[in-house]
Amino acid sequence: MAKPFNICKICGAKKLVNFAGLCKKCNNTVAGLKIAENAFEKNQQMLTEMKAHQSEELKEKQALEEMDELTSEQKKRLLELSPGINTIAELDKQVKKTDEETKEEKPNKK
Repeated sequence: MAKPFNICKICGAKKLVNFAGLCKKCNNTVAGLKIAENAFEKNQQMLTEMKAHQSEELKEKQALEEMDELTSEQKKRLLELSPGINTIAELDKQVKKTDEETKEEKPNKK
């Protein structure tokens, strides 16, 4: 990954900086170590929150897909959660395809 050319948080010089905003010289100091640790912890916390948010969205999407009839608001939300689908018409086509596949999987019981 390329390092951006920016101002160092400690010395204020315009140099190549790492993810914490520190130049190579300042990154090896005690103050730099503390800043880098804080940046790393914030990054880990953000990733954890993002994973939790994604899992919640996945559960919501699965719940909406399992419903037989959707209201217009539910269709809009499902459209937001489906990145490959751009319009409600495409969403309806996708739902019809999955309904047909489900019917083919289940044999008719007599």
